[in-house]
Amino acid sequence: MRWSRSPSLREECTALYKPLKVFSAAAAVLVAAGLALVARFFWYYFGPRPGGHAQSLVVAAILIVVGVQTFLIALLADLVSINRTLLERLQE
Repeated sequence: MRWSRSPSLREECTALYKPLKVFSAAAAVLVAAGLALVARFFWYYFGPRPGGHAQSLVVAAILIVVGVQTFLIALLADLVSINRTLLERLQE
């Protein structure tokens, strides 16, 4: 095994055996970005010159929906990981 591939192999193994941790982090980043855009929209909406900035709401909604879907995929991947672990124990 080459040492240059070691970090990527480590990340693959982490994603394979602890998918909830990996995908939840990605989902948290997406949802946080969406909530930041919602806060930006309200900052400008209630500011001195309200109006516009609907693009922030559209992008925020997309980011939040994708973040929630990523978290749901994390739950499914965690179930698959548990199933894989149980099957590995049965084969021993």
